[in-house]
Amino acid sequence: MTWMRRWWWWSLVLVALAACGRGATETRPAPIPTEHRTPTPRVSTPLPSATPSPAAPARCPGAGVERVVFVAEPNVNTAVARLQAEDYTIYAYSLADPRLFRQVQEDPDLHYVQFYGSNRELTLNPAGPIFEGNGAFNPFALPRVREALNWLIDRQYIVDEILGGLGVPKWVPLIQAFPDYARYIDLIRPLERQYAYDPDRARQVIAEEMEKVGAVLQDGQWYYDDQPVVLQFVIRTEDERREIGDYVARQLESVGFGVNRLYKTSSEAFALVGGDPHEGRWHLYTAGRLSTLVERDQGYVFELNYTPRGRPYPLWQAYQPAEEFAAVAYRLSEHDYTTEAERRQLFAQALTYALQDSARVWLVDKVSFSPMRREVQVAYDLAGGIAGSRLWPYTLRRTPDTDADTVVIAQPDLLTGPWNPLAGSSQIYDLMPLRGTVDWAVLLDPYTGLARPQRLVQATVTVAPGVALQQTLDWVSVEQAEAPIPVPPDAWADWDAATGRFVTAAQRFPDGATARARIRVVYPDDLFETVTWHDGSPLSVADFVMTMILRLAPGKEGSPIYDRALAGRVEGFLSTFKGVRIVSTQPLVIETYTDALSLDAENLVAWEGTWFPTLRLGPAAWHVVGLGVRAVAAKEAAFSRSQADRDEVVWLHYLDGPSLDILARHLDAAAAEGYIPFPALEPYLTPDEVHDRWARYQAWYAQHGHFWVGSGPFQVAEVHGVEDTLVLDCAPTFPDPPDKWQSLAAPRWPQVRIDGPTRIRGAEGGYWTVAVTTEAGEPYPKDDLAEVRYFFWQGAQLRAQGTASAVEPGLYRVDAAPGLFPAEAAEPVVLEVVVTVHSVSKPTLAQYEFVVAP
Repeated sequence: MTWMRRWWWWSLVLVALAACGRGATETRPAPIPTEHRTPTPRVSTPLPSATPSPAAPARCPGAGVERVVFVAEPNVNTAVARLQAEDYTIYAYSLADPRLFRQVQEDPDLHYVQFYGSNRELTLNPAGPIFEGNGAFNPFALPRVREALNWLIDRQYIVDEILGGLGVPKWVPLIQAFPDYARYIDLIRPLERQYAYDPDRARQVIAEEMEKVGAVLQDGQWYYDDQPVVLQFVIRTEDERREIGDYVARQLESVGFGVNRLYKTSSEAFALVGGDPHEGRWHLYTAGRLSTLVERDQGYVFELNYTPRGRPYPLWQAYQPAEEFAAVAYRLSEHDYTTEAERRQLFAQALTYALQDSARVWLVDKVSFSPMRREVQVAYDLAGGIAGSRLWPYTLRRTPDTDADTVVIAQPDLLTGPWNPLAGSSQIYDLMPLRGTVDWAVLLDPYTGLARPQRLVQATVTVAPGVALQQTLDWVSVEQAEAPIPVPPDAWADWDAATGRFVTAAQRFPDGATARARIRVVYPDDLFETVTWHDGSPLSVADFVMTMILRLAPGKEGSPIYDRALAGRVEGFLSTFKGVRIVSTQPLVIETYTDALSLDAENLVAWEGTWFPTLRLGPAAWHVVGLGVRAVAAKEAAFSRSQADRDEVVWLHYLDGPSLDILARHLDAAAAEGYIPFPALEPYLTPDEVHDRWARYQAWYAQHGHFWVGSGPFQVAEVHGVEDTLVLDCAPTFPDPPDKWQSLAAPRWPQVRIDGPTRIRGAEGGYWTVAVTTEAGEPYPKDDLAEVRYFFWQGAQLRAQGTASAVEPGLYRVDAAPGLFPAEAAEPVVLEVVVTVHSVSKPTLAQYEFVVAP
C-alpha cells in the first residue's frame, strides 16, 4: 500500500470497529453511505441567516448560489418534515430508513440521491481452536467452518426483511459500486452463485469439520470436551446490526451452536473486539465498514482484511491465511504485476481464497439516500453521497424558476471539533462545509473516482521498467523508462528540523537513489494572477513550498511543530517519497520522485504529485498555516488533539473559541516583525510580499472575526458555535465560471431492458435483445459504453457467458446456441446482463427469466 492508503485505512478501521422475476425486467443501480457517530439529541434552532438579508453580498460571478447556511439537525424525521416545509433545502446525511425513503419518494416537492459507501459484515475471531484465556473451544479457528457461514446466511433476507430493500447482497470485499467489482464481475458472479444460501450444505460442512476435531452433536447441541459450544456474539445496537445479529444468531443456533448475545454500543464493542482475541471473550462481531470516495484500486483489501500485515492490532496478528493467499494479497497490495492480465489472474486467486478463508463474512452493501428539495441540484459521490463529495460547492444550483439565492443544508451535527489544516476535525459534518472553502489541483470524479484537472494543465508520469500504470484521460501522459529512474541530487528529499530547511537527495541518499515513478506537473501561466486567497492575497510559489514543508516537518523531533500524532503519517510518507524539485516557477513545473504506485496515472498524480496548497483538512497558504506555526512554537496551542492534551494547551481552532485571542495576538506580532515561519520559504518571498500577506490577514480578521482563509468557491461569513450554525458566502475572488463542472452534476446511469422469448426449445436455442438507453430514452452514447456482458444461469450452473453483439446504437443481441441447455434440466434459465460504462463505476444489472422445453 502507498503511505496515503495506509493512513486512510487507519482512520477507516477505527470507524469499522466502532462502528428474479419472469419476463422483461429492469434494474437501476442504487448506491450507499458513510457511518457517523451518533449525535447528541438537540432541539432544532431558528435559522438566523437562512434567508438573504439586505446585508447579504452581491452575487459572485463564479457562484451557483449566493449563500449556504449549514445547520445541525440530529432528528431525521424532523429533517424530512422541515424539507417539506421549505425550511431546509438539503439533508446531507446517509439515511437508510425504508419508511422515510417511501415518504420522500411520494412527495412531489422532494427528490433524493442514492449512493454506496458502507457495508455490513461478520468479523470472526480465528484464534484457537482452544482459547488461551478461558480454555473455551472456538469453531471459527477452523477455516471451513468460517467458509460454511456463507451458505448458512440468507443475504437476500437481510436486504428484504431488515433493510427494506435498501441494500445489495455481498460476498466479496470489493464494493459493488467501485471499478474493480465491475472490472472482474465475470470472476465474481460465479462465486456469488457458488456461495449462495444453502443451509443444508452449511450444516454438512460444519458437521464434518466439528467431528474431525472430536466435537459431538447431542440433542441438537454441539459439545467439545463434554462442554457445550457457546459462541460469544458481539452485536452492535445503534442500527440495523442488532436485527442482523439476532438473525445470524438464530441461524447459528439452527446448526447446533449455543449463542450468547452480547448487545454493545460502539465503544463497548471496541473494548471487546479490540483486545487480545486469544482471551476468548468473543467469537464473532457485527461489523460495519465505510468509504467516502470511489476507490479505483481495491487490490489492497485482501491484505487489509485477511493478513497480519493489514493492521498492527491484536486481531490481525491472529490471522493465519494460507501461504498462497498471503502471497497473492501482498502482490496485489504492492502492485507487484506488470500487466492487466497478470492483475486479473491475481484477483481470480484472491477472490477464491478470500471466500475459503472467510475471516470476514460479507453480508450486504447498503443503499443510502439523502433527500432534498426538488428545485436544487448538486453533485454527489457514489460512495460518500452529498456530504462526501468534493464537487458539491462547484455544482450546487437552484433551478432557474427559483428566486432564492440561499441554500440551507442540514446535517445531524456541525462544528464537532476545531478547524485547522493539519490535524483539526475530520468528522464528515465538518469536512462538508470545510470543502466548500478550499480549491484543489485536481478533483476526483464522484462517479468513477478518476482524477480530473481543476488547476493543473497537464502531467507526465514516467515509470520504471516493469511498473504497470494505466491512463484514461488526455490531461496526463505515461512514459516507460528503459532503466530505473535516478533521483536528482538537488531534489528535496527530507527535512532538517534544526535549520528549518530541506535535506537534499544527495544528503539523504549519499550513494544515490532511484524511484519507481517520476511525476511532472505543469500549472497554467496565469496561475498566480487568477487564483487568490479569500483575504485577497495572490497565490504564490511560497504556498506550494509550505505544503512541501508540512508533509515533513510535523514528524521531525526538534521541529517547532513536531506532533506525535502526525509523526507516523510522515514516516509512512517517507517510506515511498524520494524527492521533489521545482523545475520552473513561470509556469510552475514540479517534479516528484516516488516509489508509491497507483492503478491509474491520473490518481497517482492526485495523491503524490500536485503539491497544491490544500491539505485534507484545510487550506495551506503559508501565512495561514504560519500563524498557527507561530502559536504552536510558542507552546500556546497544538495542531492535534493528542498533542494539545499532552502539552495541556489549546487544540488550535481557526474559527472559534479561545484560539482566536491567541492567534490574534500572534498575528499582530507576525505583521510587526515580518514573520516567515521557516527559513526554507525565504528564497520565495520578498519583504513586500510578506508585509502584504500579514496586512491582508489582519484586515480579514478585523472584518470576519476568524482566521479561516481558503481559495475555494465559498468563504466563511458567520460562525454561530452555540447554535451550531455556519454561514458560507460565495467568494467574489473565485475565478471559475459557475458551469465549469456541471457535466458532473449528475451521473449518466444507463437504463437496461431485456426483451425476447419466455420459452424456447433447447434444441433450437434463441436470442434476446438488450436495449441500453439514457434516462431520456435515447440510445446510450457508444463512446461511453464499456461493455454489455451476459451470463446464462440454470440453477447454480453457469451455462455460458460472453459479450453481447451490437445491432444498432443502443441495441444489443445475446444468442443461446442450440443445445446449450440440457433437456433433462428442469430449472428455468436466468439471462443476466451486466452493463458497464466509463462515466459511472457501478455496473447496471438486469435479469430475464425463461424456460426451456425439450
